[in-house]
Amino acid sequence: MAWFDSLAGKALLDSETDSIRSALHEREGQSWLWLAPTASAVASPGRGLRLQVRGAGWAGPVRCGGPLPLANETVATVVIQHATKGGSRGAALVDECARVLVDAGARDVRSLTIAIA
Repeated sequence: MAWFDSLAGKALLDSETDSIRSALHEREGQSWLWLAPTASAVASPGRGLRLQVRGAGWAGPVRCGGPLPLANETVATVVIQHATKGGSRGAALVDECARVLVDAGARDVRSLTIAIA
């Protein structure tokens, strides 16, 4: 995820900050999960857990591989921000996010795909 530390990567992440904050505020008073490609100085509003990619796992207030350190149906909003490369690992992450998402929760998936020919 080193590209996101470049000027172009930081500009892309900065351009998404307002829409992510809006998604995290949609269910006021309920918890959220934000999976991001890098650590950020951006304040995370409200009650939630923000984790960033670290090797094959996650880092932040907690460090983990998989599964996520959350009980079933505990978060109302999940934002996956450029945090997976897709394939079976990406599908497993989406399944894991669905596990922690409350019924009638909201999923906001943001992804960046680069094709190299």
